Amino acid sequence: EAGEHILNDNSYNIPIVSLYGNSFTPDTAYLSNLDAIIFDIQDIGSRYYTYVSTMTYMMEMCAELGIKFYVLDRPNPISGINNGPILDKNFSSFVGMHEIQIRHGMTIGELAYMINEEDWLSDKKKVDLYIIKMQGWNRSMYYDETGLLFNPPSPNIPDLETAILYSGLCLIEGTNLSEGRGTEFPFKQIGAPWLNAHALLKQLNTYNHNGIKVEEVSFTPKSIPGKSKFPKYEDIICKGIKISILDKDRAKPLDFTINLIESIHLLHEREFKFLPNNFIDKLYGSDKLRLSVLNKNSMNQLIDSWSTIKNKNEYLIY
Repeated sequence: EAGEHILNDNSYNIPIVSLYGNSFTPDTAYLSNLDAIIFDIQDIGSRYYTYVSTMTYMMEMCAELGIKFYVLDRPNPISGINNGPILDKNFSSFVGMHEIQIRHGMTIGELAYMINEEDWLSDKKKVDLYIIKMQGWNRSMYYDETGLLFNPPSPNIPDLETAILYSGLCLIEGTNLSEGRGTEFPFKQIGAPWLNAHALLKQLNTYNHNGIKVEEVSFTPKSIPGKSKFPKYEDIICKGIKISILDKDRAKPLDFTINLIESIHLLHEREFKFLPNNFIDKLYGSDKLRLSVLNKNSMNQLIDSWSTIKNKNEYLIY
C-alpha cells in the first residue's frame, strides 16, 4: 500500500532494494560496476502516480554514474487523451515532479525522453537513454483494447475503470473526505459521516458530466492490511456517492471531481476542509483549485485556463 516499503529480501535469490522507504534512491554502492538499469514498471497515466518520480530519480543517478538507462515502454492504460492543468514548478513534489498535465496522455518511455531532453534532471544532466518501443499500441487505445491482462499496478488500482477515475478522484486525497480507501471500491466512491449525499446528487445533476454515472451509497472504511491500513473514517459509516464510467471516451473524471469538490464545499462549508498541509496543492499542481473553491470562483474559468504541454509532440513515439 501507499507509504509501505520493502526491506532487503532475498526471496528471489537477488537483493531487493526499496526505492520507496527512507530514501527514494539507492546507495551508489548498489550500482557500482553496473552496465545498465532497466525500468519496466506500469504507469497509469496520471501525474500524481509516483512511478514517474521514481524513474526520474533513477535517471539522475544513472546520469551521474554513467550507467545506461533502458525503459521497456508500456501502454498508457487510459489512452493518449490529455486533460488538466500543467504543474507549476513551485509546487513540484514526489506526487508531481514535472511540468505536465494531470492526465498527461504519454507513455512512460515518452515521458523519459521528454524529461531527458527538456533538462528536467537535476543540474540539467543527461542520461544515456534507450527506449524499447512497443509494437501494436496507438494513442486511441485504452488498456482493455490491447489484448493484455490488466494487472493492478498498485493495490488500490484494481481495474481499468479505477485507473480512469483516479485521474480525477485522486484529488479527494487532499480533503477530509474518504476517497474510498478501506473499501472494495477505492476512488470509485467518496463520502464522509457528515455528507448529505441526496443533496449532493441533486447538485451534481445540474452539471453535464457525459459518460459518468453517479448514485447514492453508504460505506464503512475498514483497515485492510497490504491495501489500506489506516483509512480515513475507519469503522465509521460514511454517506456518499459511487461513480461509474458509462463511456470512457466521453468521461472527464478531472472536470467531474473539480465540480464535485465545489459542490461539497457549497453544501458543507463548515464541515468540508482541505487537509491543513495543503496536500491538494501538490496534487493539483498549484494553489489555484484550493483558492478558487474557497473564494467561490467560477470552476468553468479554472477548467478553461488549462493548456496542453508545450513541445509535447516532439516526444511522442507512437
